[in-house]
Amino acid sequence: MRISLNWISDYVDLSGHSPEELALKFTMSTAEVDEVIKLGDKVSGVLTGECIDVYPHPNADQNVLAKVKFSDSAPPVEVVCGAPNLAAGQKVVFAPLGSSVVNPETGGPFKLRKTKIRGVESNGMILAEDELGIGDDHTVTIELDPETPIGLPVHDVIPLNDVVFEIDNKSITHRPDLWGHYGIAREFAAILGRELKPLETEYPEGSGDPLRVEVHDFDLCPRYCAIVLSGIKVGESPLEIKCRLAAAGMRPINSVVDATNYVMLELGQPLHAFDSSLLGGDAIIVRRAKKGETITTLHEGKSADIPVDENMLMIADAERPIAVAGVVGGKDSGILDNTTRMVLESANFNPTSIRMTAQRLKLRTEASMRFEKALDPKNALDGVGRFINVLSSMNPGLVMESKLYDVCQLPPPPKPIALTREACDRLLGKVLPGEEITGILTRLGFGVKREADSFEVIPPSWRATRDVSIPEDLIEEIGRMHGYDNITPQAPKVALAPPPQSKTRHLVRSLRKLLAYGLGLAETMNYSFDSTQVLKAIDHLPDDRVYLRNPITEDQEAMRWSLVPNLLRNVATNWRNTAEFGLFEFGKIYRARKDAKPGELPDERFHLCIMLYSREPDRDLFPDLRGIVDRLAEFLGAPDLASVEGELPELPWIHPKKSLSVKLGETGLGYITEVHPSTGAALEIEGACAACVVDVDKLAEKHDAKPGYEPIPKYPGITLDVAVAVDENVPWSEMESTIRSAGGKYFRNVKFFDLYRGEQVGEGRKSVAFSVHFRSETGTMKMKSAEKARDAILRTLEQKLGAVIRTS
Repeated sequence: MRISLNWISDYVDLSGHSPEELALKFTMSTAEVDEVIKLGDKVSGVLTGECIDVYPHPNADQNVLAKVKFSDSAPPVEVVCGAPNLAAGQKVVFAPLGSSVVNPETGGPFKLRKTKIRGVESNGMILAEDELGIGDDHTVTIELDPETPIGLPVHDVIPLNDVVFEIDNKSITHRPDLWGHYGIAREFAAILGRELKPLETEYPEGSGDPLRVEVHDFDLCPRYCAIVLSGIKVGESPLEIKCRLAAAGMRPINSVVDATNYVMLELGQPLHAFDSSLLGGDAIIVRRAKKGETITTLHEGKSADIPVDENMLMIADAERPIAVAGVVGGKDSGILDNTTRMVLESANFNPTSIRMTAQRLKLRTEASMRFEKALDPKNALDGVGRFINVLSSMNPGLVMESKLYDVCQLPPPPKPIALTREACDRLLGKVLPGEEITGILTRLGFGVKREADSFEVIPPSWRATRDVSIPEDLIEEIGRMHGYDNITPQAPKVALAPPPQSKTRHLVRSLRKLLAYGLGLAETMNYSFDSTQVLKAIDHLPDDRVYLRNPITEDQEAMRWSLVPNLLRNVATNWRNTAEFGLFEFGKIYRARKDAKPGELPDERFHLCIMLYSREPDRDLFPDLRGIVDRLAEFLGAPDLASVEGELPELPWIHPKKSLSVKLGETGLGYITEVHPSTGAALEIEGACAACVVDVDKLAEKHDAKPGYEPIPKYPGITLDVAVAVDENVPWSEMESTIRSAGGKYFRNVKFFDLYRGEQVGEGRKSVAFSVHFRSETGTMKMKSAEKARDAILRTLEQKLGAVIRTS
């Protein structure tokens, strides 16, 4: 935002301080000044003059020749000019040879030299606004007051000299009162301890009632002020107004629009002007948009037909919408060159509603940027009075045709905030006298009642919207105005204690190293959203998806329910370029809770998903996934972590015959599966694909991450593979516990490695294959002893579980 010091000086005395000093004071107490810009220094040697004669150019129909007198002691000079408004007797701004003006194309200074234009020498230039840097109009010359003497430096007639502070908008987002020059002036008055001059907002009120004003939603529009004005003469604004607008970065347009922009830049209160002859039914109705409604808007000279929805607030007449509230006006209701009667709008809108509307329309305007900061409702009244004062100075025949319409349901006044000097001293780290605390808050506009070392503070209306509400806010105000550089820095005394450790985070870091460096898999990091297109393709749209109110794209309308679909999409993107690869991803999944209360967050779980792919369709990736699970168990020192028989979720990508549960003892953590062929086909994946999903939160919760030490065996052991047929309903966990109990003194470990169902084992039966490791602590393990121990295990399995050893 650009702040003009000339404008600030209208309301507070800045004398005795250089612009650089003022910028430093403002930076150290309020917000950083990014740049100090000095205006008018590109224009030098330019004078006032009089055009004493105008006659045709002999070689150019579009140009004329003019005689200009700019000094009583020098003869008139001849210049070439192309402005159609130039006439004899006009007082003009003249740049003689050797003077400097603004180059409209580059913005830099341009020094005038004698030049020929279509064969005629031009000994200077009659200037337009863009050549002084106060506008972008190059078509007409500047016409000065007829009483202006000639030969005066232009800076004595037009206030070109100014200093502008460039302030980053982000640094004042929390301060809606600083989005106008008067709020900045109020801040400087507090910083310098000087008087703040009042705004001129008084005006003679009308008594007519020609308009009907209705507000249908006070939640979105707490206050709506309107007034009917007649006697309007739309024309150019005075040069002083144009200079102010240009210094603040606003383009002058016409007297009425310039007056609305002037008030917005001064008060931070956006206004809107309607041509009353273009309103239907002499009515202003503030309502939500109707379903299917559209409006033709006009923004920066461009019109557009935009659809609106029921969540957007509209300003309408009796027939149609005429503006999107707080964002942009309609094309067919704005001020025209022949407007003589108008309706002025000055309102207060819900900041959240305005921001959401601007985002949906992808249209952020000067008005919406201010309304979304939560403006002071009182500003709406001041905006009307200030506009009438500004426009009356340009339009003396202005008539207040109606009364002031003020339709409102205002929020309750701000509550007092209790503050103690002890709290202030403790947080600031410095003891401040009570008189200084009272003085600072009073200068800033706060109401203060003091009793000993306690203060009851009432925020002013311009700080009470979202800015100041708790004692810490007041202490921040006191600290910044006292000056943080006046407070000796002291390191706070804090108890040193190790921060609580996240088991999940520690586990993820360890597993990431194993998967990437140890197993050579590639880590992916997808968005935390599901692709609805992918889920529809694989026929999986669960009821407990967590939908977004404001999705970044139509396809990513919900948080991800599982990591698998995104990794499948990664495979679909890469399989044509790489014949074989493995991916893994750590991330949260989100599922809506059943019977969730309003405001209750969804269920979030941290998962790991591993995805293997091979372009060879017959490649069996299932053993590879089981091997990865075994490697995880070995790495974590968790022998009871295994892929075993168990209950599986009903998901479209799970293969009915090539899938197992991943368990830690009796606790289910996830599953491994060959991706169902129909899922791969739906995503146009050719080849074999397998997935593993593990609930990392549950693994971290159930597994003791402390590694135990196991000495290197002194003697080699023997591993024997066994396959037995059991009933379908016998789980691996029961088989494993039976094996461990029957293993004997040489038994060390058992690992499941294969599952088979088919004709060879019979209906209702399955073949389970596992490896049993035997080792002696006193010598090399003998095969005879290992086989004897194995046979004991098989007998126990047969007796307890009805297992039959398979030999083929």
